[in-house]
Amino acid sequence: MANEKIYHHNRLALFNPLNLPSWLSIGLLKTINLLPLNTQRKIGSLLGKAAFYLLKDRKKICLTNIKLCFPNLDASKQKELVKHNFKYLGIGFIESGLAWFAKDSKIENLVEIKNNDFFKKCQKLNNGILLLAPHNYCLEICGRIISKTDYKFVPTFRHIKNPVLNYIMQTSRTKNFDKIFYKSDLRKVIKSLKNNEAIWNAADQDFGREHSVFAPFFGITTATITSLSKLARISKAPILPVNYYYDENKKKYIIEFNQPILEIPTGDYEKDAFIINQALENNIKKNPEQYFWVHKRFKTRPIGSPEIYYKDKISDKKFQTLLENSQVIKENKHGPKLLLNKEHYIKVFYRKGGITSTRFKSYANRFIKNSIKLKKLDIKTISPEKVFYIKDNKHPRNPHFITYKELPGKDLRNIITQDNYINLNDHQDLILLFIEYLVKLHRKGIFFRSLHLGNILQTKNQKDFALIDIADVRFNKLNRPLSIKKSIRNIKHIFNDPNDFQLWLNFGHDKFIDIYLKYRKLNKKKSELIRTEIC
Repeated sequence: MANEKIYHHNRLALFNPLNLPSWLSIGLLKTINLLPLNTQRKIGSLLGKAAFYLLKDRKKICLTNIKLCFPNLDASKQKELVKHNFKYLGIGFIESGLAWFAKDSKIENLVEIKNNDFFKKCQKLNNGILLLAPHNYCLEICGRIISKTDYKFVPTFRHIKNPVLNYIMQTSRTKNFDKIFYKSDLRKVIKSLKNNEAIWNAADQDFGREHSVFAPFFGITTATITSLSKLARISKAPILPVNYYYDENKKKYIIEFNQPILEIPTGDYEKDAFIINQALENNIKKNPEQYFWVHKRFKTRPIGSPEIYYKDKISDKKFQTLLENSQVIKENKHGPKLLLNKEHYIKVFYRKGGITSTRFKSYANRFIKNSIKLKKLDIKTISPEKVFYIKDNKHPRNPHFITYKELPGKDLRNIITQDNYINLNDHQDLILLFIEYLVKLHRKGIFFRSLHLGNILQTKNQKDFALIDIADVRFNKLNRPLSIKKSIRNIKHIFNDPNDFQLWLNFGHDKFIDIYLKYRKLNKKKSELIRTEIC
């Protein structure tokens, strides 16, 4: 049947000189498409390796996602997984040329379909099929191959910004599929399901808060669209999970159907999202290196939760306007350090001089990651809302900043010291709670280098503490307890802080250590080492 064209951009825009690089890339893909398949994959692999070093922002996103989803892998294995992922992304780009331009005879024998009985079982229900598939790198080529089999589906389409790629993708899909639908054309989707056709639907990308509910995905509360549940409710179509990946041993693309999901809709969108995410997660885990990890899957966060990626860029002019309209609470020689803008606090971080790690990993970024890790360890702390970095910034210290709402409570220094008077007599219990809290941090492997009484809040209910100004927090691998060496270093820093120095002298270092060791419950040798080094 004739397929409906759904071109979005003005066709004249295709000939805009600014699109010349896109046309050159398409021409290169068509040329590479003439080469043997193994050669094409080698070129794609080299391209992916180059992208690993060149696309720094995407690499950060990919690494962040993999760290969140595979926390049990050590740092070297996480980085290795990122490298493999970029290799497959490069291959996926080259193989898009196969999907768009290759003859059927070149690719028809490259596929192996597994568990096709599940597809036939769903067809017998005569309500259509809602395919649930992860965004693996070989989406385009697998879709092209399966379009010529008995298991073909109707793809949904979302316009992309690049008019050339938009045109090429639509032209290819129009040629190879009987139908393609724009993703929001619900009427045509329902009609196809009533005709017992299979519809492919993306459920593993972030489409914002408005059309989503939050459900676990790799253990992370994730915005999950509800469209699949709604379609299942309206059409009574079963949801059929399907996985597709490249098998390096067989040199074939594997398309594997899973057990159909018949319990959706449950009547609860959050429960449906949980089931959908579990099905996606199970398939992604089989070949994690082939998934599209460079997407900001966790961009939309629950209200009050910290951002995971850099949220925004602002111009230097807007940054200066923001500073002018805010109340300065703290500042240093480089400029404002903490500001209040309406109900939001702005924490500004300046890069240190010389060759330091902050040239490659900003304090704002550390702050966000530390917030996430602390909360996973059940330690209360600030929840950043937005993270900004400044484009075209001329400031020599390259400021980054985060915004967050006030955490209700009062820092311990202000509670104990009032009007420059240290009131220990009325706050003995509070000091004991602080030492117990310090032991809790050390047992969880948390090393807060700049820990002092001004960095700890007593929460509003006065039953717990919370950490603030957490950019300098470090964590032991596998949450192992802090070493004796680091524990000693941490306690010495607490005692030597100039703002609290007199307080701890009055309280007594020996008394502090006695209480600390009582709670820490170390063996005699380690206890004596701490006592000797500090007292």
